[in-house]
Amino acid sequence: MHPIFDTDHVYRSYFKMAFPVVLGLVVTLVYNLADTFFIALTNDTDLIAGVSLCAPVFTALMAFGNIYGQGGSSLISRLLGQHDLSSVKRISSFCFYIALATGLVLAITMSTFYRPILTLLGADAATFPHGYYIVLVICAPIIVLSFIHSSLVRCEGLSKESMTDTVLGAVINIILDPICISVVGFGA
Repeated sequence: MHPIFDTDHVYRSYFKMAFPVVLGLVVTLVYNLADTFFIALTNDTDLIAGVSLCAPVFTALMAFGNIYGQGGSSLISRLLGQHDLSSVKRISSFCFYIALATGLVLAITMSTFYRPILTLLGADAATFPHGYYIVLVICAPIIVLSFIHSSLVRCEGLSKESMTDTVLGAVINIILDPICISVVGFGA
């Protein structure tokens, strides 16, 4: 097994691993700006407000995914350094299944208490009808899972691959945004 992190050239290794992560985050920022731009083109202030109200919900789902993704990747990195591949497989599986279970519990909780949650976030009669919240509820397990995979892939030294997946998802989203929002009329 060759080492993932070249200890002879620490700075080079660090930037080789860190640059794709930073680039992936920048692309995610651009994709969020593109989402906002295409939703704003609808000139529907209630739609824009409805989507904005759901940002904390998405952030909460992301946080749960990061708990398992970053915690698991830290442990997996140490286990890879110890060449303990059987434990790496166990931890990776645990992160997957606990993230999936957490996403399901969150989806059930969010669907059960959708009115109080949205009211707490500031929704009113005008913003309730916009269905972005229901998409987050339905996709909660997938959203939580998506954040563990990017972390687990990076901890194995595959930061370029993680960045490539992030960029690919963002580009597809940016292409589909105007089509789905304006042309097809799906809204947010």
